[in-house]
Amino acid sequence: MPTPQPHLELGSVSQQYTVQLHGVEAAADWRPAIGWRHQAGLAYLGVRGPANAAATGLQPQLYTTPRWQAQWRSVVDLAPAWRLDARLRYVGERGAPGEAAQLVDAYTALDATLTWRAGPATEIAMGGTNLLRPSVVEFAPDFGLASATLVPRRVFVRWRQSF
Repeated sequence: MPTPQPHLELGSVSQQYTVQLHGVEAAADWRPAIGWRHQAGLAYLGVRGPANAAATGLQPQLYTTPRWQAQWRSVVDLAPAWRLDARLRYVGERGAPGEAAQLVDAYTALDATLTWRAGPATEIAMGGTNLLRPSVVEFAPDFGLASATLVPRRVFVRWRQSF
């Protein structure tokens, strides 16, 4: 008798649906001085599905991407061997209306790194990610067996050596 193999059966949608996507994305790069750079971006994505999306089970997939996302990054050379890199990002709410398990609140996050180039082959950096808030869910899985993951505040020290 053969050993049963683990497997997963998923229902499939056998009917075709019309889904409309519309959006806009803009980006800018500005260098106000030598050794200082700003980058900014903004994106909007709208989704429109069939009127019966909730009844067909299609609705959760329509809302997995946030409508609004924005980011700003500034990189500045503080001294010949020192660089500060900071990134602020906003991600809008996502999740299907009425699907509490899939809802992810909008959030703003700040990541920053201060790097010292100690020599031509040595780099030491210290920084942090998610500096504005405690651990938070940044995405909810749309696959039934997966679970949401908390993204924690994190600080780090990194040593990079080239040979």
